[in-house]
Amino acid sequence: MKYAGFPNITSMRISVKISEAKIEEYPGRKVSTLLDPSTVGSSDFVMGVITYFPGCAVEPHAHDDQEGIYVLSGRGTARIGSESVELEPGVAIYIPKGVTHSVSNHFNEPLHAVLAHAPVCGPR
Repeated sequence: MKYAGFPNITSMRISVKISEAKIEEYPGRKVSTLLDPSTVGSSDFVMGVITYFPGCAVEPHAHDDQEGIYVLSGRGTARIGSESVELEPGVAIYIPKGVTHSVSNHFNEPLHAVLAHAPVCGPR
């Protein structure tokens, strides 16, 4: 079967349920990866849901890729370079390639957000 817009792809999964997500646990947070090369065959793109648990404080770090976060529920604070952003439902943040950033949740409820990276390189 050929997919419109993807003439060289003969088979490709195009959807993933949250119950099928790959789970990665880190101190204070959990990433549920939905779309990546292993699930949908994406190239240089990852999307998932991240949960920052109460008390979570992600250390400042940078990536060789760009990142976007869209808050679904909960509250927290992001630091992107020298800027501070209050996170709450409906807020989206963009983190450019190479910019130091961190996220913290000093509230009593989890912060749930959609997370995307492109092109994918990982933390440094």
